[in-house]
This record gives sequence, C-alpha cells and structure tokens, in this order.
Amino acid sequence: MISIQHNDRSLTACIHEAITMMQSQWRQILRSSWPAVLFLTVFATTTLLFRLPNKALHDWGLASPTAARVIQTIVYFGTLLAVFFYEATTFHLFRSDSWRATTWRTAKVVVLTLIIMGIILALAAIGLRGIGSLYMAHVGQPVAVLLIGLTAIILAAFVIFLFVPVSYVYAKYMLDNQAKLKNYWSYWRTGLKRWGLLFIALILVTLILAITTALTFLPANILITAQTISQLGALDGDDLGTPAYFPILVIVFCALAFFCLSYLVMIAHFVLFNLTAAIDAHEKGKKEMNEAEKEEEIEEKVEMENIKY
Repeated sequence: MISIQHNDRSLTACIHEAITMMQSQWRQILRSSWPAVLFLTVFATTTLLFRLPNKALHDWGLASPTAARVIQTIVYFGTLLAVFFYEATTFHLFRSDSWRATTWRTAKVVVLTLIIMGIILALAAIGLRGIGSLYMAHVGQPVAVLLIGLTAIILAAFVIFLFVPVSYVYAKYMLDNQAKLKNYWSYWRTGLKRWGLLFIALILVTLILAITTALTFLPANILITAQTISQLGALDGDDLGTPAYFPILVIVFCALAFFCLSYLVMIAHFVLFNLTAAIDAHEKGKKEMNEAEKEEEIEEKVEMENIKY
C-alpha cells in the first residue's frame, strides 16, 4: 500500500510528489500493476489493429461476417473490462482493504459517474442538435450565426463546469473509506469550491500527457502510417510495399507504446490523488479554524455575561 500525505499543498507540489512517488516506489507499483497493464496493452493493441486498414483482415471479415462480429465484440468488451481492471488496480495501490472490496467500490463509482456524465452529455447533445437546426434555418444571417456560435460555446463551457468537480468526487470516494455515495453532491460541492485548482490541474496534466503520448507513440505512428498506406494500396489492387514481417513490427511497437502510456496515465492518477488529499486537508483545516472561532465567540459571550452579572 502506498501512503499519501494529507497536507494542504500547491498543485506544483502535488505534481512533484506524484513523480517522486513513481520514481521511489516503481518496484512495488510494477509488481502490483503489471497484470492489469499487460491485460490492457493486449486488448488496446488488438482494438487499434482492428481499426487500421488490413486487406487480409478485410477479406476474412467478408468471408466470415458472423465470426468477425463475434470476435470484434469480444475484443471491444475485453478492452472496456481491461480499462476497469486497470482503474481498480491503480486505486488498490493506495487502499489497505481487499482486492474484492476495491473492485466493488470501483464498480459503484464508475457506474454512477458514467450515468451522470451520460445524462449531461445527452442533454448537451440535444442542445447542440437544436442549435444546429437553428443554424441551418438562419444560415444566411451573420448575427444569428454569431449568436448560435456563442450559445454553443456557453453550452460547452457549462458541460466542462459540471465535469471538473466530478474528478474530485471520483478520487475522494476511492481514497477515503468513510466516503459514501449518498454524499456524492456534498463532495461535488467541495470540488466546486476548488474548481479553479482542479481545472488547472486537469488542463496541465492533459497537456503533459498529450506531449508524452506523442513522443511515446512516435515510432509506432511512423510504422502505422506506412502500414496504412501499404494496406490502402493493397485494397485498391496494388502490391504490398512492405515486407512480410512489417505487421509484426507494428504490433510490437504499438504494444510497447500502450504499455508505457498506461504508466504515464497512472502518474496522472497520482497527481489527482495527491491533489484530492491536499483539498481534503485544506477543507479540514478550514473546518477546524471555523470551529475554533465559534468556540472563541462562545467563550467571549460567556465572559461578557459573567462580567454583566
């Protein structure tokens, strides 16, 4: 089990602590997480290969459509299961209870979060559809187009506004055994109070992940581009311009990239966990300060009453 310091710290300190945590305890992290990461790597790589042009795979799918649909369903469902297994494993690094308890707790918060996000996204999609219909009806009026564009931007900003505190609730429920789902909105309001900090953290972590992912996938992307061009030509009747072992290279480099990406995403989880602990420490200190002020006010009232008597 990895322990997190519950101190009121800055975002920079939380990021530094997350990186230090990975560097200092990489053996324990690797030993506990490699099955989940390997499981995710296999299914993510297979899913990516299914989405790339491949003449042999395309011909086989046309010849055996039922088998192709069954295998695709298994692969896609396995990918979702691998992502859940990965999340539960990441959380279990910081929990002292059993794997079964962590899995059940992860399942509850993931399902509830997906339901809430699905409702918000569905409402946003309905709003965007209405905006799109309005745009088509007033396509020749610049003022109407400007207003519709501003409305779409406001709607997107509102969705982001609702989503940001959910990241705090997600980590809070998993790290604190005393947290209950019935207090979901109470935790969401706490995240709302620290919305700016959470938003900056999410943006910064996303940018860092985007840069590191681009570097990690650079060799794989080069091979994928060559493979795609070759297979598109083969689908048009041309000869393959790559050697027979080239698809194996694509699989190997994609698997390595996904394996590395899994641990980069894990560091992003660590940042969120440390930030959640910092917010909890801030809220606890604020609560204790308020209670101390109330006690002082009560004591002052008692002293004033004694002086009056």
